[in-house]
Amino acid sequence: MQFPAVMNWKQGYKFDDISNFTKYLYTLAIYLEVLSLSQSTKKKAACSDLLSCLYGLNEIDYKIFYTLSDKEDKSLDQIALEVKRNRTTVYKNLQKLTSLGLVKKEMKCIEKGGQYLVFSSLEPSELRKVLETKVRETKENLDAMLRKFSEYY
Repeated sequence: MQFPAVMNWKQGYKFDDISNFTKYLYTLAIYLEVLSLSQSTKKKAACSDLLSCLYGLNEIDYKIFYTLSDKEDKSLDQIALEVKRNRTTVYKNLQKLTSLGLVKKEMKCIEKGGQYLVFSSLEPSELRKVLETKVRETKENLDAMLRKFSEYY
């Protein structure tokens, strides 16, 4: 995929007015979104590609997500050991996954007193619904971007 305006920009592209600059930014945003999607929708696309494309997950996020896919509640320490990362890093990534709705967080009570957090994956049917919703939202956003693009060109 070629985008000549980017090449011109690297060579010191000058904009006549703010509307040309705005058109350029819209075009660049659409180009980057389509490029991201095209990279993630190759024939050999995997689950990690879908999650990366829809949610911007990185390698550590995906490792944590995959670790929780065995449908067993796991503590922060267990997850950190399995993904070979420190607790702080794992906790930040778990917060991200939880806020995206991809992981559940629950407080468990210890019989002799005290509490601890456990994390788990969604049921496959729940995860499918979450992913379908995100795909639909992404499609709507791309359609809106395409309409805006059409208004300018």
